[in-house]
Parts: sequence; C-alpha cells; structure tokens
Amino acid sequence: MARRPIAYLIAIFLFMLSSPLIYGEPPPDMPTPPNMELPPMPPGVPPPATSPRSPRPNPNQPNQPNQPPKTQIVDRPDLATPLGADTGPVQTEDTGMEHVGGRDWPMFRGDTAHTGYTEEQLAFPLKLAWKFPTEIVPNNPSSPAESGGVVYMCAGRRLYAINSETGSLKWRFPEEETLSAVVKSSPLVGPDLVYFGGGDGKLYAVTRDTGTLAWNFTTKGIMNSSPVLMDDVVYVGSSDDHLYALDAKTGQPKWPGGFRVRDDVSTSPAVVGGLVYFLSSDMLLYAANTSGGKAPKWAVRIGSWSKSATPVVSESTVYLAAGNTMQAYQAKSGRLKWGIKFQTDITTIPAADPTGVYFACKNGKFYALNLAGKVKWEKPAELGASAYGSPIVAGNDVIVGTNKGFLYVFDKDNGDLVWKYVVQPEAFDYGRLKYVNITSTPMVSNGTLYVVADDGTLHAFRADAPDSTAPVVSTVVPPRDYIMPGAPPVQIAAVIGDLGSGINEDSISLTLDGQLVEHKLILERGIVWFKTEITQPVQPLRDGLHEVKLSLSDWVGNKTDMSWCFTVDNRMQKLKTTTSTTGQSNAEGPPPGR
Repeated sequence: MARRPIAYLIAIFLFMLSSPLIYGEPPPDMPTPPNMELPPMPPGVPPPATSPRSPRPNPNQPNQPNQPPKTQIVDRPDLATPLGADTGPVQTEDTGMEHVGGRDWPMFRGDTAHTGYTEEQLAFPLKLAWKFPTEIVPNNPSSPAESGGVVYMCAGRRLYAINSETGSLKWRFPEEETLSAVVKSSPLVGPDLVYFGGGDGKLYAVTRDTGTLAWNFTTKGIMNSSPVLMDDVVYVGSSDDHLYALDAKTGQPKWPGGFRVRDDVSTSPAVVGGLVYFLSSDMLLYAANTSGGKAPKWAVRIGSWSKSATPVVSESTVYLAAGNTMQAYQAKSGRLKWGIKFQTDITTIPAADPTGVYFACKNGKFYALNLAGKVKWEKPAELGASAYGSPIVAGNDVIVGTNKGFLYVFDKDNGDLVWKYVVQPEAFDYGRLKYVNITSTPMVSNGTLYVVADDGTLHAFRADAPDSTAPVVSTVVPPRDYIMPGAPPVQIAAVIGDLGSGINEDSISLTLDGQLVEHKLILERGIVWFKTEITQPVQPLRDGLHEVKLSLSDWVGNKTDMSWCFTVDNRMQKLKTTTSTTGQSNAEGPPPGR
C-alpha cells in the first residue's frame, strides 16, 4: 500500500463543507459551527456521485428587480428561557398510528380564523411522495392551499396549480411573461376562482380549471396580505393603509373606498362571527363589522408589531403575538384576557386548537400554553434553528418548519418529538453544499403534509408513500485505505443523507476499533463526525490498521452499516495545525457554511 501526499479530494471535501450559501442564509442570530481540520485524502479518488433529483421545469426567468383596559402582563422568564441502492423490502415499525379524517385546506392557515388547526390525524413517520420545483425565493412566506385534488402555490412571480396525487403541473399563471413583482401572499381557493395578492398592489382572481385571469383589483400599495373568503366576499389588506372587501365573483368593492386606517395592512385578516379582525402597522388591532362602516367595533393598541402579529381567532378569543408577548383578547369586546412575556421575540403566528396555543420564539424554543395562558408542556421543545414559518396543529400533533430545513412534529399534549425530517435543497451539488429555510406555514390536507422550502420546491409527504431505500453514506474521512500520522486531533467524519423518511438521529452509532465514540451530528449538513482528543503528553493513535464502523437507520427502519479502514504510521510528519497559546487546536468542529 503506497503512501500518498496531500490530495485533491481533501480540497474538494473542505470546499463542499465550507463554501458560502447561494441562498437561504440564516438570520444573524443563528450560530455557525466552528472549523475542523481534516486529514489529507489520496489523489485519483473521484468525488461521490450526485443523488438523483426530480427534473426541474424551465419556466421563463422572472424579471429582476383606543387603549385596552388595564390588565396585568405576566413576565415569565422561565418560559423564555442521497438516496442509494435499494436494500429490499421496506422495514416498518408499528407506531400504532393511523390516518384519521381528511379535508381541504383552501386558504392561508386553513380557515378564515387563521387557527392553523385541522382535526385530521396523520400516521407518522411520513415519507417523501413527490417534489415539485419552481424557482428560488429566499425566505418565501407564501404557503400552499389545497382543494379538489389540486395544490395551489405562489413562488416568485407566478401562481402554480399542481396535481396533489402525482405532483405534476396542471397550469401556471401567468403562462408566459411573469408578473412585475414577487408574490408574498398565500393563495385562496374559492368555488370557481383562485385569489392571491401581488407585490404590484393587485388582487388577482384566476379560474380554478385553466388558470385564466377572471379579474384583478388594483390598490395603491403592495399587497402582501393573504386574502380570506367569507359569504362571497374577499377580504384583503394593502400597504396603502386600507382593508378591502370585494365581491368574490366580480371584484367590485363592497365597501366603497375600503376601510382606511393610519398605516399599512400587510398581514392577513381573520373573519369570524360577522367580524373581521386585522392589524395595521399603526400597532392597532381592529375588529370591524363585515356589514361595513367607517368606524371599527373596537380597536386596541398592541404595543409592538411584527410579521408574526397576525390575529388568530379560536374559542371566542383573539390570539396575537406582539413582540415578545403572547396576548389573548376577548373576540367580542377587545378586552385583554391575559398576556405572557418571553425573554425573546415570538417569531411565528400562533397555531390554536380547542386546548391551547403553540408558537416559537427567537431563542429556538417552541412553546405551548393552555387557554388560560398557563404552561402546557413541562418544558419547551428545542428547535435546531430559528422558526419563522408558523406552526399548524393536525389532530394530536403540532407541525413546524424552521431555518436550515428542519421539519418537526411534536405531540401537542406533552411536547414529545414524534418525527423529524431535514428538507434537502433541490439545487444540490457537491461543489456548493447548501441548505434551505422553511419560512412558510406547512399544510395538511387529505392525508398529505405539504411543505414549501425557499429554494421554491413543494414537498409532499404521506404515510403510504414507498420507502425501501436505506440511508446513504456518500463520503468518509479518512478515506478508505489511507495512510496517515496518528497525532491528535484525528478527524473521523462521514456525509450521510436520506430523502425518504429521513434519518433517525437516535439510530446513529460510530465506533473506532470496536469502541463506541461520542459522535457529533450536524443534520442539516448531513455530517457525522468525531475527533480524538489532544492530551499532554500527546497520545497518538497506535501504528497499524484502524477500523471505523458507522450504523444508522431511517424512520421506517431501513438500515445502513458501513465500515472502512485506514492505517496510522507515526513516522509521517503531521500536517501543520493552528494551535492556541495553550497548545490546544482551534479546530472544534466541521467548518462553517452551507
């Protein structure tokens, strides 16, 4: 076995781990892992083959370019605080879960109250059924809708209609030239038309069957508000300081001149019980009669405004995330029932069901409160990244997507993890390794969980989708049969992935020479790694052959076992490393980026 010098493959591996993002950059609060030094790889070893991906369509390129009554706010710092070869028949685990119910999800957050709640119960784990790629839309807030076997989604400057069973394109609007501005609102599906607001200030209505323009209504601002349909009237806000009520069939105003306030109406209104609830950037929460009129029934100042401050109405209560405070108002009067303060801002619109409210904070924690504003879970759930896409409740489970592509499912009663998946970017190659962010609200409809990532890809997950492929290990470090010195830190790493049901973190084990080592995992980058400790005096690995074994499974039980060997020759000169004044290596982990 020949000894080989520093090779070109190590450069490729380092580049693929450390290259900057093209899109999907995390917010400034998100930490990045420290650097890691890897051993050299021999020349002549080809890079791993790219996993098969869904074909990307080639659409036209987009054009660039009243005070409330005094009620105590309780401060609660304790709360704030690559698919591979087929391995044969699918291995499944009996979870005791089954799919229950099923209904359409025709608008933003599922209903006119924006609860994000459906009684439909999914059977976990889910598997990826299909993907539909569109165009990259960094931090896309638009969420999909589903009705009559068709999924509608806005991405970039278009609206798409997709067959919910197959993932094939039915139509897109516009078909040829794109709209003049990016669409950030979510689609609304009516009996005959599909509605959405555009960045050009227009509300569009297109036919459900062909995607033909039926009418549009022009405002003097930007329309990022998602429309709501109630009793043949479409309600939508605009940044021209107006809330509009339009005839659903013709687009003619039902309120002449609209309902004017003192600042933008950029969030989506909620309509329940003859009242329309909406928020303005003037930091007032309004309730207006759907019958019209120039004066609100009530208005209260909320104290803070953010994109997550969209009203949610459930059980005669209006819930609102205002800065770092979750607030609950009586729906009829606007009286503040309770408020809970957190150490960091609330970053999502809350989901609400008959038992509680669920939301995430900027500190990466996910919380649940009961209807009285008391803690529902023993402790908040931990998220792997900040969440800006709002959660939903489906049956007994809470579902939320986060930055870095994490998709979590928690038991709504106790916060236990039910399932976890990492959405992989569609535009993926080993030269520029990237992740995606999930910044839109997931959707559950008729047995399927739909998730849109900001690479423009719609993912559909089902319990009955096939998954007989075990997780893939695409790259290992040190490479097989490599000769190297054994002075610490010796880096051992592998790149792993699974597109079906996702990798079950609890199944991962890594051993060196038969001894289980305490590995670290960066799941969004697909890296399992370990390094030997630097000690005084230095204790290198012994000369001779060393064996690494890696074992891991996906959520349905498909298992991968891999082993590889490398040889230590301590007569070889150790690669130069950066050390601190104490002699300790500054390399604490895999490189930043992705």
